Amino acid sequence: MNAVSPHFSPERAAKLLQAVYFDVDATLVDRHRRFHPETLAAIRDLRTTGVRVGVATGRMYASALPYAEAIEVDAPLILYNGCLVAERATGQAIFERQLALEPARAALALARAMEIHANLYLRDLLVIERVTETAEASMKKDGVRAEPVGDLAKFLQEDPTKILLIAPDALLAEFAAEIRRVWRNVRPLPELVPSEPTYLEILPPGASKGEGLREACRRLRIAPATVVAFGDGPNDLEMLEVAGLSVAMGNAHPDVKAIADRVIGDCDSDAVGRALRDIFELV
Repeated sequence: MNAVSPHFSPERAAKLLQAVYFDVDATLVDRHRRFHPETLAAIRDLRTTGVRVGVATGRMYASALPYAEAIEVDAPLILYNGCLVAERATGQAIFERQLALEPARAALALARAMEIHANLYLRDLLVIERVTETAEASMKKDGVRAEPVGDLAKFLQEDPTKILLIAPDALLAEFAAEIRRVWRNVRPLPELVPSEPTYLEILPPGASKGEGLREACRRLRIAPATVVAFGDGPNDLEMLEVAGLSVAMGNAHPDVKAIADRVIGDCDSDAVGRALRDIFELV
C-alpha cells in the first residue's frame, strides 16, 4: 500500500490531486492498442477540472506521441521508462539519462551471442541488427521503423538511451544472470527491468518511471503526492510508489497489484474511465 495514500481518501482526492499519469500499453489502451470510448470521455471531462494529464511509457517520442495527442496531454511526457522527460509539443528534453557506452556494448554483444533480438535506442533513432519477424512485430506494435545496421555492439559509438531485448522470458532470465556476471566490475550498474513477458529493458542506472514522475512534477511545480498513476507492469512499480494514489489494472503483474492503492478492471474494459469518474467525482 502506498505510504502517502491516507492523504487521499475518496472524499478528498478530487480536491487534492492535480495530475494523472497513465502507462500506455495494456493500461491506457487495450491489448489491441485501442482506446475504450469511456476512457476518452472521462479524460475529456477530467480536463475541464484543470487536472493535468500525462503518459509514462517505455516508448520513444515518435511512438508515444499519437497516444499523447489522442488524450491531449498537457503534462511532460515520461519516455523510455523514465530515461527521458520531454515536452509534448517539441520532444525537447526536460530531463535525460543515458547508458554508459561500454556496459551497453557488452550487453549488445552478449545478446547477439545468445541470439536475442535487441532494439537499440539513440534518442529519436531506433536501430536493429537486421529485419526479422521479431523486429517487424516490434515495429508494428510501436508504430515506428527501425534502421538495420548490422552488429549493434560495433555500430554503437555513443552513450545510448536504452536497449530493449525481446525473447522468451526464460532466455531473458538467462541473459540477465550472465550480464550481471559480465558487469561485475561496473558501477553503478545499469537497470534490468522487465516491462512485458517477453521484454527486458536495459536502462541507465537509477532510471525509472518513478524518477521520471518526480522530474515531471518539478516541471509542473506540483508534489508527486498530488498525482494519481495508473499502470500494469513491473516497469510501473516505482511510478506507483512515488504517486499519491496508485491504480493497478486487473491485468497487472502481481507485484503491481500488491503495492497499488486500488485494483480496477482489466485494460479491455471501461475500468480506467470508471476509475477516473470515481476518484475525481466526475458526473
